[in-house]
Amino acid sequence: MIRRTPLKRPSPIRRNAFRDVGGNFVEDPMGLTRTNHPSEYVAWQHAKRRCMCPSDHAYRYYGERGIKMCEEWLNSFAAFFAYIGPRPSQFHSLDRFPNNDGGYEPGNVRWATKKEQDRNTRRNHWISFEGRRMVLQDWAKELGIASMSLYKRLKVWLLDLAMRRGRFKKQKRSAKLGGHE
Repeated sequence: MIRRTPLKRPSPIRRNAFRDVGGNFVEDPMGLTRTNHPSEYVAWQHAKRRCMCPSDHAYRYYGERGIKMCEEWLNSFAAFFAYIGPRPSQFHSLDRFPNNDGGYEPGNVRWATKKEQDRNTRRNHWISFEGRRMVLQDWAKELGIASMSLYKRLKVWLLDLAMRRGRFKKQKRSAKLGGHE
């Protein structure tokens, strides 16, 4: 005989609550739960997991490197949301900026597009020249050359020469090749 049990209604205490990383229910008096702000809530949860859960696939790039979330945000989605605000579009995600090695904390977090985040990674080659600091790809675009060309120049030339030298111009072949017309 199969025994059926009635479905339990959600407890009124848990209506405006969510689970923290440890699985405990945390009250949310402002009602800022995953139902009201799903993408922001998911971004907050994922950031916490990357920093705190060794079983998370990205933990080695975050938690293992010492990147943490500030205590206030760790325990309160409302505090996190009050600082970061709503996600501007579906093309924005959470970014640690200006200090990519810093944690998720006020003053170091923003919503950013993929292009903005690509300029804020550890693997970028930053170049300071004539009082300006940009990534190699942006300098190459400004100089009108391929980024790989600039990269190769910088490996063998002095910075000043690599940055001041213009594009190599292809030599036009003469109409007369070897004296034949």
